[in-house]
Amino acid sequence: MTSILKLRGAPALSSSRLERLSRAVGEVLPKLAGLAAEHWYFVEVSSALDEAELARLVDLLDARPASAEAPAGSLRLVVPRLDLRVGEHRGERHDHDKRDPDVQLDLG
Repeated sequence: MTSILKLRGAPALSSSRLERLSRAVGEVLPKLAGLAAEHWYFVEVSSALDEAELARLVDLLDARPASAEAPAGSLRLVVPRLDLRVGEHRGERHDHDKRDPDVQLDLG
């Protein structure tokens, strides 16, 4: 049975950029208590990873959050489309009718 590992990563924005973004969003949403931006990694695995495998995966992804505790508040994720292919971000186009089934992620 497959499962999805969810790993928190490093901050996605520098402290100065996060401060500027917080001020800008705070002007539109004055009740905003705070804002955080972190990288997250979602990995589909076919079986549970042992401690060594998980440690290797964390090393490969550099999935190390700035603090052990998650930021307080509601979690909102901004993710690319599930059908985004390697190379599309560089303007290359792909025939989506001929997708590699090993690349697709089925969350269903």
